[in-house]
Amino acid sequence: MRAIRHTSPEADTAGLPGDPKALYKRLKKDAPRNSRGETELLVYAADALRTGQVPADVRSALYRALGHLDHLEVSDRVVNLAGKVGIAYGSDDGNTRQEIIIDPRTGDYIGERSVLTSGANRGRVDGFSSVTTAIADRIGVRPAR
Repeated sequence: MRAIRHTSPEADTAGLPGDPKALYKRLKKDAPRNSRGETELLVYAADALRTGQVPADVRSALYRALGHLDHLEVSDRVVNLAGKVGIAYGSDDGNTRQEIIIDPRTGDYIGERSVLTSGANRGRVDGFSSVTTAIADRIGVRPAR
């Protein structure tokens, strides 16, 4: 997954395993080590997804790979910043639940949300975003709307 952050989409995804368990192991190997544990794997996957350059087949494998997280929480009807409703894959590191939000009809990544899970502000949404992607005629050209 490290490569997805730095080169073209075709080069980034060419060597990634299609098997979800193997992709999970690759994600675990590539993700930075820190105090967030497996929640960081979800954050790392979101780093790649928010580029809008992850092909549908790789997104699908990545979503299935995230299913191997020890404490994955799946939530229905989660709203992104733009008000679009999706399914969230979440992981809680003990302080914050990090979520990626997926459009259940298309499989598109549509945003993120983080919710505080400890302390006086428990339950407060700490941050959220929305992502919209479109197809362009070629790289570097803004899609027509």
